[in-house]
Amino acid sequence: MNPGNVIPHTSSFLNYLSEPQRGLMVDSCVQVRLERGEELNTAGLPIEQVYFPITSFASFKTKTSDFKSIEVGLIGSEGMLGASVVLGNRNGLMTTTVRQSGSALCMATDLFEEFVNRNVQIRKLVLNYLYVLMQQFGQRCACNRFHMVKQRLAHWLLITQDRTPTKHLNLTHDFLAQLLGVRRSAVTIAAGIMMQQGTISYSRGKIVVLSRKALELTSCGCYRDGINVYNETMLHFF
Repeated sequence: MNPGNVIPHTSSFLNYLSEPQRGLMVDSCVQVRLERGEELNTAGLPIEQVYFPITSFASFKTKTSDFKSIEVGLIGSEGMLGASVVLGNRNGLMTTTVRQSGSALCMATDLFEEFVNRNVQIRKLVLNYLYVLMQQFGQRCACNRFHMVKQRLAHWLLITQDRTPTKHLNLTHDFLAQLLGVRRSAVTIAAGIMMQQGTISYSRGKIVVLSRKALELTSCGCYRDGINVYNETMLHFF
C-alpha cells in the first residue's frame, strides 16, 4: 500500500503529500509511543488528538445496545486515526484501541483542522482516505454475513501481517473471536484446519504465518478487494 518516494520510519499515509506539505505536517507533530491496549479515542467523546501510526497499529471497535463489541477495521501506517474530524464533528465515531505497540506521529485536533482548512492538498488526501474507510466498513459487513470463519480469519491475519514487519503475530483465540464476532470454538476449529494445512502455527497466544501464499488462497476475495480500493482511491489523489 506504500506510495513511492517513501521517507523511512514515518507515516506512509503522509508520504502521499508533496515534500513541502509533508514536511509541514511532520514538523507540527510529536512522535509518541503507543502501547498495546491503550484507548486513543472513545465513541461519542471529543477527539482531542489525531494520530499517524508509524510502527504501531490500532483497531476500530463498535458495540451493540447490549454491549457486545466487534472490531470493524485495522489502521496502521497506511492511514490515520481521527480523520472524521474533517467532516466538522469532533466526536469519535468508534472506539479506537492500540493492537500493536509502536511509534506514531501525534497532532492536536485544533492544529490538524487548521491544516485541513487552509490546505487543499491535505484536505483532499484525508477525504480520499475517508472514502476508503467507508468502503471497507461496508465490505466488512458483507464479509461477516456471507463468508466462512476460516476465510475471514485468514483475511484478518493478512491485514494484521501487512501492518507489522514480522510473521509472528500476538493474537489469542479469544481476541480473534472478538475480531470476527464468533465464538472461540469457531476460531479454534478454523485455526486448527489452517495448522493442519501448514498455513500457520499457533502456541500460547502467538500465531506464526508459515505460508503467506496459502493464507491468501484461504482468504475470501475481500482482502484483495480492500487493497485494490485503497490503491485506486489514493492514486486519484494525485
